[in-house]
Amino acid sequence: MKGDNPYPLPGRFPGEPGRDPRHDPYAALPDDERRRVQEILDRNERTGRRVLYVFLGGIALCGVLLAAFVVAVMLWPDDGKAPAKARDKTAFTVNTFYPDEERFTARINQTVETYTRLNARDLPGAAGCQEGATDAATRELLTRLRCDGRVEIAFRTGANVLVSSHVLRFPDENAAKRAATAMKYTGLRFTAGGPFRPRGGATYGDVTARGRYLAVTASSSKPQADVQRRTRRGAAMIHAETSNVLLWTDD
Repeated sequence: MKGDNPYPLPGRFPGEPGRDPRHDPYAALPDDERRRVQEILDRNERTGRRVLYVFLGGIALCGVLLAAFVVAVMLWPDDGKAPAKARDKTAFTVNTFYPDEERFTARINQTVETYTRLNARDLPGAAGCQEGATDAATRELLTRLRCDGRVEIAFRTGANVLVSSHVLRFPDENAAKRAATAMKYTGLRFTAGGPFRPRGGATYGDVTARGRYLAVTASSSKPQADVQRRTRRGAAMIHAETSNVLLWTDD
């Protein structure tokens, strides 16, 4: 019975010493076939790894190309839209500098003023500048400093104060500053109509240069209670709003 043990030792398989089918499914094959099977398995494993590497590399390459495309789209100038945006930003019109609603409210800190828009005009070119001048000295100044455009607008405040505002365009910042130094707010005509200096009433105005632009604002009121304060407020708030817009105007 010594050579015919029905109970082989652990890790031993009858007929194939040292091979355990529980751990080696090809243990029962002859050595040659077993090697060929192992070569096929190894080859398939290498091929699978190559396919996986190629797949992962493709995903990474697609990510890089997508990121490059997004960056290129963001940085590439749109020749079709850029000119339109530039025109919208730098349009020298009344609605560029003033609210286009018929009635609106302006607020600075705790001060509030209501305005009703009366009339407005766009006056391009040197002729538009000359048309607004009220005297020969102002016309000579605007000609010498090469004023090349003006817009004008008129409002009436809730306190019945008439407000006239103008924006003038010059070739450069230096010319606008020189005009601000030499020009008085009475040098441009009062677009709202009516007497600029009503008897017993009050007037107020201001002139400010911002870049190549000049803002000129004037107000006038007939006699009424607290006329000086109301007249000053009516012009000052519009003038401040216009000057702030000029800070962001690029033409």
